[in-house]
Amino acid sequence: MNSKVVHEALVVACLPGGRLLVRVCPTVSDGCSGCALAMSCDPKRAKGEEIEFTAIWSGSSAMPEAGERVLVSPVQGGTSRAATLLMAVPLAGLLGGVLISAACGAGDGASALCGLGGCVAGFVPAFLLSRGHGKRTSWEARECIESIIDLDI
Repeated sequence: MNSKVVHEALVVACLPGGRLLVRVCPTVSDGCSGCALAMSCDPKRAKGEEIEFTAIWSGSSAMPEAGERVLVSPVQGGTSRAATLLMAVPLAGLLGGVLISAACGAGDGASALCGLGGCVAGFVPAFLLSRGHGKRTSWEARECIESIIDLDI
């Protein structure tokens, strides 16, 4: 796997489209600081709780079944795509608001307010676009480890 963040996960269920519902007990690794889920892992790790999420199966063997253990890691480039979406769209709104108000002959204060409004308005499509990615997972499972006989789900 290309990612530094690799977790051992239990397959809870097989979902349509080659996706798996997996359960991970958060652990600390060297790559945690660059992980998109780091903020949700820290409180759960402190409480000893587990995290469930979907992962796409990209292994060369047959798709694992519920109860098997797999290695999961974030999809390459997922964090940079999210950062670009959350920074580029509001920045475009900021610049658009300032340029439009300046082209209309507004003063500095009005241009600043229009830029601020454009920036806030830019978060709306960024938020809606990020919410629409529910079916696309940002994690992948590539390798089976072993089967678990007693499935405690």
